[in-house]
Amino acid sequence: MFSQVVQAEFIEYLPLRGIVEPEDTIFIDAIDGGRVEEIYIQEGEIVEKGQAILNLSNTNLQLNVLAREAEVSEQINNMRNTRLALEQNQLKLKRDVI
Repeated sequence: MFSQVVQAEFIEYLPLRGIVEPEDTIFIDAIDGGRVEEIYIQEGEIVEKGQAILNLSNTNLQLNVLAREAEVSEQINNMRNTRLALEQNQLKLKRDVI
């Protein structure tokens, strides 16, 4: 089979399969899980250092923090009562001595 030679644009098509991957991938893990309240950054977007990615809420953690704050307040109150009792005892002893 013969054909005439002509000058034209050369177009070559090579069917290839490949995988496109990002240059850097960073996985983020939360120490205490929770419920995602709001997502600020979508997948594939560029993130700057210190930029918020999402907002998590954890009601169990919030309840634990409130319970511990209540325990600390109770302990502080107990210390004040103990200190007051000691001062009252000292005053009573001074009165008894007088």
